[in-house]
Amino acid sequence: MLGPDLDVRGGITSIERVMLENAPADIDIRHVATFAGENRLCRALSYLVSWLPFLRGCLSRKTDLVHVHFSQRGSTVRKLGMCAVCVMARKPFVLHANGSRYHQFFPKLPSGAQAIIRSVFRRCGAFIAVSREWCDFYHEQFRLRPGQAVLLHNPVQVPATVPDRAGRAEVRFVSFGRIGERKGQFDLIRAVAELPPDSRRRCRVLLAGDGEVEEAGKLARELGVNEHVEVRGWLEPADRDRALASADAFVLVSRNEGLPMALLEGMAWALPVVSTPVGGIAEVVRPGANGMLVSPGDVPAIADALRRLIEDEPLRLRMGAAARASIEPLRIERFMDRLREIYGDVLCAGVSTSL
Repeated sequence: MLGPDLDVRGGITSIERVMLENAPADIDIRHVATFAGENRLCRALSYLVSWLPFLRGCLSRKTDLVHVHFSQRGSTVRKLGMCAVCVMARKPFVLHANGSRYHQFFPKLPSGAQAIIRSVFRRCGAFIAVSREWCDFYHEQFRLRPGQAVLLHNPVQVPATVPDRAGRAEVRFVSFGRIGERKGQFDLIRAVAELPPDSRRRCRVLLAGDGEVEEAGKLARELGVNEHVEVRGWLEPADRDRALASADAFVLVSRNEGLPMALLEGMAWALPVVSTPVGGIAEVVRPGANGMLVSPGDVPAIADALRRLIEDEPLRLRMGAAARASIEPLRIERFMDRLREIYGDVLCAGVSTSL
């Protein structure tokens, strides 16, 4: 399995971790990190170093298949050569698309670059996409064969129990991920500032992640809501779970997404969701049932959704219970069962040997 180092922060790493931790006995996954470090030099060196274990695995008879996680920009460049080697070595490979902005990245490439990427990537045995919308996009852009694009929603680990959230005086919202305009955290801060005074008094928001952390804190102070909005850095898994257990709702009002792992984790903890209908989110969040959907950048609509969840406890609890129930089909166990089926289909079909 090719993808970021397990210490890299982000959604792909979360998927890698749950795959490695929950792989059934008959699937032996060897992870090769193709991306690591905080600067370009470290990342370039980590990629060069990854080629030795990759070639050793790709050329080994013990390796049946290569699972390739990729997203836009540098990730596509790094994986392109490795996928070409898989083709030349007649080693089946599965592509797993995780990028949230590939629809902005790929069409802007020169036609020659598009043709090279397309000619290599379409040789995959299966092309996994995290939503129907993304399936259609990649099928069209890469000119995939009928049935080559496979829908597989991201997996989630569901906690055995969740706390009783009834009767809370304060309503706590959490939002995890890279902090910036794309993920909508600045819109969320502005929405808190637009809440009616009584609702704002009961509102507590935790923003946690990397990215523009200082800028988010500065905006909260400028808008006079720093007592209601806490901005923290990236949370380790144990701290993240404690934050989810103490929260009442999850907010992720992104401009672009694939199918965010943080949102699925919030739903697994029985949190109603306030989000946007981008990427695969609308395939799991049902407005009025397990959450609320607002248009990206619509600050008044975000504020209204927060207000409703603050003021209406029965609605909040009902949506939270529905969110947890609706996430059942995405349990990691079902994900791994479906992945086994995909692997089996690819191995039975064989592999194309020409570029």
